[in-house]
Amino acid sequence: MRREVDLRGQTTYKQPRGTSRLDEPCKLLFKEKNLDIVSLIISLVSGAAGGNIVGALFKKISLGVLGNSVAGILGGGIGSQILGGLLGGGAGAAGGGVLGSVLGSGIGGGVLMVIIGIIKNMLMKR
Repeated sequence: MRREVDLRGQTTYKQPRGTSRLDEPCKLLFKEKNLDIVSLIISLVSGAAGGNIVGALFKKISLGVLGNSVAGILGGGIGSQILGGLLGGGAGAAGGGVLGSVLGSGIGGGVLMVIIGIIKNMLMKR
């Protein structure tokens, strides 16, 4: 957003041309200017896929399709951030762009799904 003051002293905020309102939250989330909404979508979708794949492999800790997807989406976002922090830069910089983002998010989604599934099973035994 660009701040402008008119002749009467009133402040208005205008969106610069060629930018999206989603650009700013993505820059804050990823702290990288080169990552955009497409990278965020790739991270979330591959995290959901990772959560569902792990849920299919380990039936005893599966949370169902919706639970696996939600846990995977959260894990995908977290996994891409951790991978990006470890390798310096965003997840897109890790392992060759999109492939690194997909792998980091898928693994993160699967790991978080396993953690939540184990906690759920421990609470159900009580």
